[in-house]
Amino acid sequence: MNEKDWIEEVSGKSWEDRAVGPDTYDCWGLVVDFYRRVKGFEIENIAGYVNGETGINQGFKERGEGWQPSELGYVAVCFDGDNANHVGVRIGSRVIHAFGGVKRDGQVFNHTLSQFNRIYRGNVKYFDYIERV
Repeated sequence: MNEKDWIEEVSGKSWEDRAVGPDTYDCWGLVVDFYRRVKGFEIENIAGYVNGETGINQGFKERGEGWQPSELGYVAVCFDGDNANHVGVRIGSRVIHAFGGVKRDGQVFNHTLSQFNRIYRGNVKYFDYIERV
């Protein structure tokens, strides 16, 4: 699947905690889906993420060896201090990300880089995931 088709398919889908598609997503699930269907490989599972024992921050740190900082990276990671608290997929000048919560409905959004950076107060770094062979 190409990037454009993937964006069209996922944009506007519903947010659901710990969901990895194809009908609902959370932010991490959207990144996993992108790498699976567009890049053609699996990102290693984060132990305990699906059942809620582990969050994005712990998972991102556990998988740190696969993540490489990159100004043009596909993965936008939002930080609160040193803690990763949200992720999205950067494609060109857009960031596709799933956002919601227990007390509010959410969905997959398609924001410009400037909108995304404004929402997350500029505490965003970009990474690529390097497949281990």
